[in-house]
Amino acid sequence: MMELSDEDRVSNAEARQSEIDSMIEIMPKDFMVLQRKEAGGGTFAPASDATRMKSGSTAEQNDAMKTGIAGAMRVRVNVPNNEPLKLVSSTGRTLHLKFLPPVELRFALPAGYPSQDPPEFQIVCKWLSLEQKQTVRAHLLTLYKDACGGEILYTWVQALQDESFCIVGMTSTIHTAALASPRVACTCSDGATADGAANACACGDASSSETRIVEELVAYDQHEQVKEFNNQYFECGICFTTKLGKDCLKLLCSHVWCKECLGMHFESKIADGSVRQLQCPNTACSKQANPADVKDTVSDASFKKYEESLLEVALAEMDDVIRCPRPACQKPVIFQAGSRMGNCATCMYAFCILCEKAWHGSNPCTTGKCLAQKVLAADQAEKELLYRRYGKRTLEKLVSEYESQQYLNENSVKCPNCTMPTSKISGCNKMHCEKCGASFCWLCGHHIKTADPYDHFKSGNCADRLFDGITHVDDDDNDAAGAPADFADVFEIDWDFIGWINVRERMFFNILDV
Repeated sequence: MMELSDEDRVSNAEARQSEIDSMIEIMPKDFMVLQRKEAGGGTFAPASDATRMKSGSTAEQNDAMKTGIAGAMRVRVNVPNNEPLKLVSSTGRTLHLKFLPPVELRFALPAGYPSQDPPEFQIVCKWLSLEQKQTVRAHLLTLYKDACGGEILYTWVQALQDESFCIVGMTSTIHTAALASPRVACTCSDGATADGAANACACGDASSSETRIVEELVAYDQHEQVKEFNNQYFECGICFTTKLGKDCLKLLCSHVWCKECLGMHFESKIADGSVRQLQCPNTACSKQANPADVKDTVSDASFKKYEESLLEVALAEMDDVIRCPRPACQKPVIFQAGSRMGNCATCMYAFCILCEKAWHGSNPCTTGKCLAQKVLAADQAEKELLYRRYGKRTLEKLVSEYESQQYLNENSVKCPNCTMPTSKISGCNKMHCEKCGASFCWLCGHHIKTADPYDHFKSGNCADRLFDGITHVDDDDNDAAGAPADFADVFEIDWDFIGWINVRERMFFNILDV
């Protein structure tokens, strides 16, 4: 290697400084981190401040002739044709990504750069294999040779940004198994040898497990998608106001609503106790909101109530769980099927799950229902005796609950999905549970799971009984007996059902020749 003259050193130093100044001016703030490399040394010393690489005093310029410049550039790579990225693991699992972490180009500009020596550099990238990094490295060195001693950093950045996929012959599919292959010894052009240490090799960083690589790529993609969403504008379908994404929320169904409107929607549902009905406000969408979305839009008090209500609903649906009857405890207690004894692990209270009194072993159990029936059938003297034995307030509560249950048994039908009692005041026999949203038949109690719940009333025991049991005004003026039988047969009209239609409106049909 030729010894540099003082004139060449000054010229190189000026060229390096000019190139760095230009890169700082045109690139984003977080694009480049710079350091100085001490003359004759192998380590990099951080520069003193943010303007550490720009032209300064004469002494600093003279110092720059003796020292090289080192740094790192984070280059965002453009995907060819903006195709969606697919991440394929060794198990065949496929993930779709929109963003990839930038390629980090770590470089050092020696005293002989740019006239004689290329930059010393290292490529760090999680989604390129060792062989692909070596291919990129060879391509960048070729670009330096073609530049014939000119500045090369900006050309390298453009090549990494626009040609990375083409250089390594990679499509929009990334196979993660190749990224996690064991490290082998490799010799880089600068003479450094890698035996597993991340900083020893100019070809890149140390290998990581495939799982860790996938987690890092997915985490970066999610972070960038959130950043992109927060900087976009969306129109809320409730208040029809255009707001920034940071003031909106995208649900699992991809529908976007402003947090203010979504919070009011969730708050009203929580206040009503319909925690299983916290779904997308879009009437054509039934996707449930996840707890993280709810927490992000409602107050702390409402979210606490939401969690407690969810727990209550979950416990109510478990056949082997009951609340500890002690008012100061009320913790969930699991009991064995077929057993009548519950044993609270929190307060150690053993009780009968039927009467919720202290465990009475083989002694007969007087359930709340039996006690309520006794109170209702007892005269005043017998009631006083029962009051003294069990407590007047307790028995009044049992009687009230018993009478309420009797009313529900006689005037309601339990939802077959969540067992919530439902009564019908008017309307057809297709019922909709306000608690869980299930559809069921009022006549037979069948849980209707078909896409069109009205199909249930087209066949079987409930065929043509959608409006069975509905009462209507039956006066002489609205009598349908005068309608021609053949007309009703042809059009399958139930004249009893439409008997309240005004006769004058039916006269038009009577004159038809059917």
